[in-house]
Amino acid sequence: MRLNTLAAVCLAGTLAVSGSVFAQADRTKPAGAAGTTSGTTLGPTVAPSATTTAPTGPGRPSRAPGGLTALPLTDAECKGLGGKLAPSDTCATGRDCIRADQDGVLHHSCITVK
Repeated sequence: MRLNTLAAVCLAGTLAVSGSVFAQADRTKPAGAAGTTSGTTLGPTVAPSATTTAPTGPGRPSRAPGGLTALPLTDAECKGLGGKLAPSDTCATGRDCIRADQDGVLHHSCITVK
C-alpha cells in the first residue's frame, strides 16, 4: 500500500512539473507559434557572419573581429602590469608571469622574451 501511495505522489509531482515546463516553453515561442497553426512559415536558419562581435554588457568591452594573437611578454612588462615572476615547467623560457584581475582571478602568462 505504501508503494502505491509513493508511486502516485511521484506521478503527480512529475505531471505538475512537466506541465509548468511546457507552459514556460510556450511563453518563449514567437507570437502565433504557441500551439496554433497560423499558416506562417519560418525562414531558413542562417548563421551569423564571421564579422559579428560579442555582445557588450555594462562593463564588458567589445571584442575586435578575428582571432587573438599572442604578443611577446617581457619581465618588465609583467612587473608593469602588477604581475609577479615565477619559475615554470610549462613555459619555454622557464618563467611565468602571474597576475590577478579586478575580480581576483589569477592569470598565468609565459614570459616569451628574455
